[in-house]
Amino acid sequence: PTQCLETWSMVPSVLLDVQPQHCVLDMCAAPGFIASQIAQRMHRDPQQAANGVLILNDLYKAKDGLHLHWTQGIKAVSCNYDAKTFPDLYLTDKKSFSDRLQYDHVICDVKCSMDGIMRKNTGLQDNWKPKSALYLHSDQKAIMKRALELVKVKGYVLYSTTSMNPIENEAVVMAILEECAGSVVLADCRPRLQGFKFRPGLTTWKVMSEEGLILESFEQAGVGFQGTFPTSVFPPPIKEAMAYHMERCIRVLPHDNNTAGFFCAVFVKTTELSWIQAKVKEEKLKEEEKLKEEKKLKDEKQNEEAKAKETAEPENQTDKPVSKTAPKKLLCQISCDQIEWITETTDQSLRTTVKTVTKTFPRPPPMLDPNYVAPKPPQLLASFRDPLAFLEKYDEQWLTIKEFFKINDTWDPTCLKFSGENELYHSTKTIKTLVQYNKNNFIKNFGKQFGVKFFYELPYVPFEVKSPCPVMMTNEALGLLYPFIGRQLVNIDRDDLLRLAYYETVKITSLSTQAQTDIAATDQGCILFIYKPKNIHSVPLCNIALCGVHNEELCMYSPLQREERALFLLAGMDREDYERRLTEEKLAKIMAKDAAMDTS
Repeated sequence: PTQCLETWSMVPSVLLDVQPQHCVLDMCAAPGFIASQIAQRMHRDPQQAANGVLILNDLYKAKDGLHLHWTQGIKAVSCNYDAKTFPDLYLTDKKSFSDRLQYDHVICDVKCSMDGIMRKNTGLQDNWKPKSALYLHSDQKAIMKRALELVKVKGYVLYSTTSMNPIENEAVVMAILEECAGSVVLADCRPRLQGFKFRPGLTTWKVMSEEGLILESFEQAGVGFQGTFPTSVFPPPIKEAMAYHMERCIRVLPHDNNTAGFFCAVFVKTTELSWIQAKVKEEKLKEEEKLKEEKKLKDEKQNEEAKAKETAEPENQTDKPVSKTAPKKLLCQISCDQIEWITETTDQSLRTTVKTVTKTFPRPPPMLDPNYVAPKPPQLLASFRDPLAFLEKYDEQWLTIKEFFKINDTWDPTCLKFSGENELYHSTKTIKTLVQYNKNNFIKNFGKQFGVKFFYELPYVPFEVKSPCPVMMTNEALGLLYPFIGRQLVNIDRDDLLRLAYYETVKITSLSTQAQTDIAATDQGCILFIYKPKNIHSVPLCNIALCGVHNEELCMYSPLQREERALFLLAGMDREDYERRLTEEKLAKIMAKDAAMDTS
C-alpha cells in the first residue's frame, strides 16, 4: 500500500531512527500514512520479531479502521484515547509511576487546519478560516506536553502538521521549549533529508484575530482575545527565539518539492521533566513511608507471636497446614499416635484393681508424593476463550498444530492468543506484558485483534481434504516460523511455482519429481511450498514460501492469500505471458503429433 502514500507522509519516518526493538506510540494515528512507514521499519528484521511494540492511538473509533489495514503487523496494536490524556501503561503488577512504559519514540501528527493540502483537497477552501489555528493551538500544546511525559529520557518526539500557519507550528514548538525549561531541545535531523528542499522554522510572525485585525503582540489584542487565547500564539522576543534553534525545524511549502505543505520538528528529551521529577520524588517518599509502616506492623506481629508462643502450650508440628501455593498430593500414611495399656490385678480376696497407662507418640510429618503430576486445567472451547488470554505451552489445540508441522520446541507459543473462532494471533512479549498488567485498558479502549493472524480454520477448497489438523497457516506466520518447521514442507521449482500461481488446482502428478516426493511424505491439509533459486541466473532470484492445501491427488496455492501477480512479476513475466507460453506449448505438441502421424 505504500505506493499510494505522498511524500509528506514519508518524511517524518525518515527523521526518526526507529529500530525493530523500539517501543513507539503514534498519538494521532489516523488515517495511518505515517504509521504505515513506522510499521515497515519496525518489522524489517525478523530476528527482532519478538520485541518492540507500535501503539496506534486515535480518538475516534470510526477512524480506527482507516489505518488498521495499513499497519497490520506482529507489533501493532490500536486503541482509542484522547491524546491529551493518554494513560500510563504499566509493565509490572505494582503499577507505580516508575514501572510505567516509557517510549523510545512518540509521534504527534496532530489535528490542524490542513491549509498545506488545499491545492489537492479543494473542499477545504470553502471551510478554512484564519481563526481555526487559534482554536487548535492549545490542544496541540497539550498533546505535545503529554507526549514528552510519556517518552523516555534520550527518546524522541516528532511533531508534525500539514499546516503552514506558524500558530500551529513554531508557536507550539517555542511554547513547549519554554515550558520544559531545558529538559527538551530540538534535534537536528536536517542531514537526513539530503536533496529535499525545505526551509528553517520562523522566529517572527503576526496573528490575525477573528475580526481580521493584524496583531503583532498580545498587548495589542482586545480583552476578548486575551481571555480566549494564550500568549503563546505570539512569538517570544527575538533573543529568546534565537536560543531555541528554530532553524532545526523542517518547513516545506507546496511548490518547494511539488508536494503538500507541511511542518516537522523533532524533540529530544535530555532530562526528565521538572513536574515528572516532582511526581517521582513524591511517589518515592510515599513508598518509603509505606515500607516503614509495613516493617513496623511486621515487627509488632512478630512480638505478639513471640509472647503468645511463650505462654501457649508447645505447638504440635503435625497440625501445621500444608502450603497450598501449588497443586500437591500427600502420601497416605498409617501410624499410631497413642497406645493405652490396661492392667487388671485380682488379689486373694478376689478384689480387682485396674491400672491404665497411656503413652502418646508424635505424628509423622506429612510427606508429598514425588510422582504426583498436577492435572492440566480444563480448556474452554475456542468460541468461549478470553480474547485477551494467551496460550500456555500445554494447550491441546496448540499441541495438535505443533505435532502436525513438527514445530521445534525452541519456538515459544505463549505469545499466541485466540481471536474469534479458531483464529490464532501472534504478538510480541511486550504486548503480552501490557495486556497482563493493563487488562482494563485493553478491554475498554484497545482493539481485540492485535498482532498478526498465524493460524485459522481450513477454508473451503474445491476438493475433499481429510486432515488430522484442519488449520491453515498464514503467509505472515510462515515467514517467522519457517526456521522452526520440520514437516509439511514441499520443495518446488520455477515451473511448479508458475503452475500454482496460474491454476486454481493442480494435479500432484504434474509437479516436479522432487515436489511429488515431498508431498508423499506429508499429511493431507496445509502444506508449505518452498522455492529456492538454483544459481545466480535463476529467475526468480530469491527464496519464496507459499502456503497451500493438498489431498491425495490435488493441491493448490492458498485460496485466501493468493498473490499471483507478485509471483509472475518475480518470475519476470505477466499472467498473459505465461498463458501465451502455455498456448504455444500446446500448439507445438499438436504439431509434433501431426508430424509424427504424417511420417508414419
